[in-house]
Amino acid sequence: MKNVLAKKTFLGLWLLLVVLPGCGGSDRPKTYPATGKVIYRGQPVPDAEVTFVPTKGPMASGKTDAQGQFQLSTFSPNDGAVAGEYTVLVVKKEKYVDPRAPSSPYEMYRNLLPARYSSLQTSPLKATIKPESPNQLTLELTD
Repeated sequence: MKNVLAKKTFLGLWLLLVVLPGCGGSDRPKTYPATGKVIYRGQPVPDAEVTFVPTKGPMASGKTDAQGQFQLSTFSPNDGAVAGEYTVLVVKKEKYVDPRAPSSPYEMYRNLLPARYSSLQTSPLKATIKPESPNQLTLELTD
């Protein structure tokens, strides 16, 4: 009886390891390479979080490097974004110590960019990802 149970357990684990990794991947929408640059006050913005939010479908995101350049990722690193229209959010966080409570155990952050770029309701940034390459975007932020 133990031998039969062990064989069934092995067969179940084998199915999980061999069959499941192939599931779901083919149902994903196609992504297209997308890169860009974030500029604020005429300068590239390093270490900013860039998020592309569609009206429907998966979001894409990236982080800017020292030159303000980013590459979008949706399902895996640098795979791009699904074709379509997006509202774009950009945030650059800085650790902040509240002078009223300097010994607070909670980490606080503040956004170093204008607040309107951090909200879906107020961000003026729009972008279109197209199936044709390249999708190279410049996000110019203003005060």
